[in-house]
Amino acid sequence: MIDSAKYQAQASELSQKLWAIANDLRGNMDSTKFRNYILGTIFYRYLSERTKDYMQEILKEDGLTYEQAFADDNYRPVVEQWSIEHLGYIIRPENLFDALVRKIVRPDGDADRFNVEDYERAVNELIGSTMGQASEAAFSGLFNDMKLQDPDLGDTVAARTSLIAKVIVKISEIDLKLADSQFDVLGTAYMILIGLFASDAGKKSGEFFTPTGPSKLVATLATVGLDEARTVGDCTCGSASMLLEVQKHLTTGRVGHFYGQENNATTYNLARMNMLMHGVDYQHFDIYKGDTLREDKYGDVKMTVQVCNPPYSLKYDGNPALLDDPRYSGAGKLPPKSHADYAFVEHMVYHMDDNDGRVAVLLPHGVLFRGGAEEVIRKYIVKDLNRLDAVIGLAPNLSRMPAGAEVQAQRQQRQRAVHRRQQGVQARQEPEHAGGHTHPKDRGGLQEPRGRGQVRPCGGHGGNRGERLEPEHPALCGHVRGRGACGPCCRARRPQAHREREEGRHRQGRVDAASAGVVRRVGYG
Repeated sequence: MIDSAKYQAQASELSQKLWAIANDLRGNMDSTKFRNYILGTIFYRYLSERTKDYMQEILKEDGLTYEQAFADDNYRPVVEQWSIEHLGYIIRPENLFDALVRKIVRPDGDADRFNVEDYERAVNELIGSTMGQASEAAFSGLFNDMKLQDPDLGDTVAARTSLIAKVIVKISEIDLKLADSQFDVLGTAYMILIGLFASDAGKKSGEFFTPTGPSKLVATLATVGLDEARTVGDCTCGSASMLLEVQKHLTTGRVGHFYGQENNATTYNLARMNMLMHGVDYQHFDIYKGDTLREDKYGDVKMTVQVCNPPYSLKYDGNPALLDDPRYSGAGKLPPKSHADYAFVEHMVYHMDDNDGRVAVLLPHGVLFRGGAEEVIRKYIVKDLNRLDAVIGLAPNLSRMPAGAEVQAQRQQRQRAVHRRQQGVQARQEPEHAGGHTHPKDRGGLQEPRGRGQVRPCGGHGGNRGERLEPEHPALCGHVRGRGACGPCCRARRPQAHREREEGRHRQGRVDAASAGVVRRVGYG
């Protein structure tokens, strides 16, 4: 059960600390880059603390610290072997996160002072320790996005050292007690970072992370009556938050093996980080990189539980050759190129366990009513396969980030806008958060460039083209046409084709007002 007050407090605290870190980095590089340094360092800290706790436990009967054991020629090979077998990697004592922090805040002379090259060497040694081991697939490339020699961090080693040192110290102050957290810390951190700088990233957080409410609902529906699950999968796993949510809803918490697939390289790394940060042994999960629709990485694996929040109405190539794929051949039709929703559903139905396979998936309402090939596929799943148990309509605005974090994000967006105006910088209009409407004066009067959904005053004729302006959401708009200006709820009327394209971009990868929860299990006959 979520403690809502604690949930909001934790989310707000996390947001504030991430904002403080981002402030140190954002003058140097685009937000799509610096989030990788923040998340990579959070993950490195977790792996370091896990090493420290494990070594403290196994060495306590010997009366040795990890540093002492590693310095002993007789103990070192043993503790290295234990670390590889049980953790999957090795972090030397001098590379532990606490040791890096100490070098920054309390160096023992100039020779002991932190250098960014120390951090780079520590990361490379960690990944190198997994090479040729059973854990290699779980760790390979995890830190690829954290390029510590990137000139955007600074033109000199000293400049890069100064910046990364600030990040490390601030991340050392974040509470990473995952067992006490009311949400997925790493996934939520990613969502907050994208939310704070959505205009720079050009993304919506829902593309990477399913919010807590819908995620819990899907996991609850998929695990009804289950104590444990042999296999759990998510074919568009994002940060793996829904896979982890399923485990929480099993009465014993036991999952034999997790499977996931993700097409975005950065998010693919995030998913593997998340599994490891939540204590899932590297031998008990396989997260694959690739396009689920074109390349089925699961092979012949059949799943006990599958959950999914696929990108809504995704456009795909619709290659007729896919009809030879056993996942899609049953219905004899492929989903239309403009709506791949049923392709994801068919993929999941194909991988359902024959005895007690369950699927819970979030989809747009359109899948229930559209005709053509989708109607054929729908009838095939419902009538021929008897796989449908229930359809549940969901409320709008479910893609919002935690309330405390959203308020913080909106406040910080306004601060950035005012700062830009003071600096005389011509900036783009920041997009609104779901459910958030703010007056332009609170954002420094910034406006979005033409062609990306222009915001203008409600009244009169606007722009060079003389477009008539009206509120899209009159109930939320406190202004009368011709009298003052409104916020993001007022947009110029644009040709229908343009509006449809804009709305399509808004829908993709989100749990929005048009979403539906669809539960599918093996039919009862």
